[in-house]
Amino acid sequence: MREPELYGCLVKTIIHQQLNMAFAYTLSTRFVERYGERSDGAWFYPSPEKTASLTAADLTELQFSRRKAEYVIDTSRQIAEGSLSLEEMETNASEDVIKN
Repeated sequence: MREPELYGCLVKTIIHQQLNMAFAYTLSTRFVERYGERSDGAWFYPSPEKTASLTAADLTELQFSRRKAEYVIDTSRQIAEGSLSLEEMETNASEDVIKN
């Protein structure tokens, strides 16, 4: 199931990588409920800026592996700083996104 925003979809993909479905769901739910926002009864992923401000320790407290925490934070930092463009990812061919 795709998230309504590309950033949430990307972060969810990183979180779910190499995990069984039950734990992946648990981990992403913990992340969203701790750092995301709730609107009209639905939870949304936090902004890239908010995630970039977290530490690996913040996420390992939720049972992220240290490496997975670093990937989520670093990817968010790149988006927040503008060195990784979600708009380009959305419009470019998959091969071009993978190369960059």
